[in-house]
Amino acid sequence: GQTTTLTVSGATTYTWLPSGSGTSSAVTPTATTIYTVTGSNGSCNSLAKNATVTVVSSPTLTASSDNTLICTGYTSSLTVTGNATSYTWSPAGSLSSSTGTVVAASPTVTTTYTVTGTLGSCTAMATVIQNVSLCTGLDNITSTSELIVFPNPSNGVFIIAGSANYESITVEVLNTLGQVVKTEKAINTTQFSMNMTGMSKGVYYMKVSTEEGGKLFKVILE
Repeated sequence: GQTTTLTVSGATTYTWLPSGSGTSSAVTPTATTIYTVTGSNGSCNSLAKNATVTVVSSPTLTASSDNTLICTGYTSSLTVTGNATSYTWSPAGSLSSSTGTVVAASPTVTTTYTVTGTLGSCTAMATVIQNVSLCTGLDNITSTSELIVFPNPSNGVFIIAGSANYESITVEVLNTLGQVVKTEKAINTTQFSMNMTGMSKGVYYMKVSTEEGGKLFKVILE
């Protein structure tokens, strides 16, 4: 994908193979190529001269997060896969390390991370967005009355259920940017239905809060 310039001197006109013209020719080969140029002064031709342009592959890489939405103060794991020999991440301030194939990220706001892979003299970049939500009031539930959400994926209605009768259940639906797009509340119940029929299909997060604490679920609306 890069361009290099070949130059020649010593004659008045030049013939290039497989491509090129004049005394200075910019070439962008996709594979290692031998360029041949013959010069002429009008009556005599020179012996052909060769120039080899070696082309190496740029690295290919993909970056991802193990959790596209985290709460402030929480940590996600960022991973890059590819054929590069080394990787550098930025911005590095909220990362456990600026290098490596797997790094821990603890941003306080939604952040776009860029990873640069190097293979020989070539580099390539990939990005991953780590969305951050305030997620206020979320504590781990340690009682035996653990909450579950089903069916997941769903085509519209999700059931939030537990083994206890909760004084109140508050359910907030967040999009992947951490924005609250729907809120419902129920009292004195062991389960609650969240109807998301008519909403855009895709990935959402449910912040479910009870008097015992809260939990964050990743749900898929089909």
